Amino acid sequence: IDFSAHHELAKRAATEAVVLLKNDGGLLPLRVGTRVAVLGEMATSPRFQGGGSSHVNAAQVDIPLDGIAALGSVVALEESDAAVVFVGLSDAEESEGFDRTHLKLPEAALKLVRETVAVQPNTVVVLSHGGVVELEDMELAPAILDCALLGEAGGSAVAELLFGLQNPSGRLAETIPLRLSDVPSYGNFPGENSQVNYGESLLVGYRWYDTRDWSVAYPFGHGLSYTTFAYSDLQLRSTAASASPASVSVSLAVTNTGTRAGREVVQLYVGKPASTVRRAVRELKGFTSVMLAPGESQTVSIEIPQADLAYWDDRVHRWLVEPGEYLVWAGASSRDLRLSGTVSLAGDDLDLPVTRESTVREVLAHPKAGPVFESLDVLPKMESVSLGTDIMEIVKDVPIERLANIFGSNLTEENIQAVLASSQ
Repeated sequence: IDFSAHHELAKRAATEAVVLLKNDGGLLPLRVGTRVAVLGEMATSPRFQGGGSSHVNAAQVDIPLDGIAALGSVVALEESDAAVVFVGLSDAEESEGFDRTHLKLPEAALKLVRETVAVQPNTVVVLSHGGVVELEDMELAPAILDCALLGEAGGSAVAELLFGLQNPSGRLAETIPLRLSDVPSYGNFPGENSQVNYGESLLVGYRWYDTRDWSVAYPFGHGLSYTTFAYSDLQLRSTAASASPASVSVSLAVTNTGTRAGREVVQLYVGKPASTVRRAVRELKGFTSVMLAPGESQTVSIEIPQADLAYWDDRVHRWLVEPGEYLVWAGASSRDLRLSGTVSLAGDDLDLPVTRESTVREVLAHPKAGPVFESLDVLPKMESVSLGTDIMEIVKDVPIERLANIFGSNLTEENIQAVLASSQ
C-alpha cells in the first residue's frame, strides 16, 4: 500500500471539495507571511470524518494549524492582520445513530466568532460538519470556507486554500436554509405513531426551495472562486426521437475573466413549462468542470439523455417523456443561472383509453378521442354563461359523464359512447 500516494489523492479531493461560501472585500486569499490569529479547537483537533460505523483509523492526519504556520506567522489576536476561526459540529452533536433537533452550531462556537470579529474584522470562518447548519452568526465574518468533513489531508488543503496556493472550486451539494422551519420535511418529520409522511413528495432539497422561490442562505450548487467566469454562446440540439438513445446536446463557451487560474463547475438545469404532471420548476440534469488559465476560453459540451427527463406514470406503469418545449439553463448554481434556451422534444405517446370518468381536459388531449369530442360541439357557449371567464376554465376538470348537468350541455349518452369508442 502506497500510503503517501493515497494521502496526496486525499489532499486533492479535499482541495476540490472545499466550498468558498463568502469572500466579501476579497479578504481571501491571504498573502503568504500574513500575521494570522488561529482560534478554535478544530484547528489542532480537526473533525475530518464521521462517527459510528463510518469511522476509520487514518494512517496520517494533517493538522490545520501546522499548515497555516508554514505559510503565515501564529500571533495573538490583537497583533494579527487577519483571524481564522475553526468551528463546527463534533461527533457528539451529529451521528448516524440519532437525529438532530436543530440546525444551530454550539453556542460556544457562535460566541467565539462574535468575539473574534469584534476584535479583528478580517476574520475567516472555517466550518467542519457532516450536516447542514444555520449560518446567521457566521455571516458576521467577511469570509466563510465550508469544509464539511474533508478527510485525513483536509488540514493542509485548507491552509493552501487560505493562502492562495490553491483556488477553491467546490460546490454545495445541498441548500443551506435560513432556518429549520424552511426545510421540505418540516411539519412531517419525525411523524407520529411510528409513521412518517413524506409530504414533500418530489420536491426534495433545492427543488423545494426553488419551486417555491424561497429565500435561502446559500443555494444548491453555490461556490465562489478567487477568479471569475463568463458564460456565452449557449447551443441546444435534440437528437431525433428514433435515435438510440435520444438526447439533448448542450454546448457553451466558458471564459476565465479574472487574474488567476481556476476550475469552474458548469451546471445544467431543465424545466418543463406547462407540464401536465407535478414537477419542480427546474432540476439539475448535467454538469461538468473546466480548468482555465486567466483569459482562456473553452467550449464545454454536456449530453442529457432524453430518458433523464422522464417521469413515472402510475396509469401505464412506465417512464414517459412529455412532448413539447423544455427550458434549459446553464449556471453556476440553481439560483445563479447565466444562460437559457428552449428545446422541443417529440416525447412519448400516452394513449390511455377514455372512460366516463375522464375529464374534458383528458379527453381533448387524447389523440383520437379529442377530435371526435370537439366535432360534437357539446361544450356550453359563452353567451349561456353569466361568468366573465373562459368556459374551458370552468369545465376542463369536469368528468364528461357529468357535463350534461353543467350549464345545459347537450352531450347525450350516444355522444359519450361515440367518444369512448373512438379511444379504443
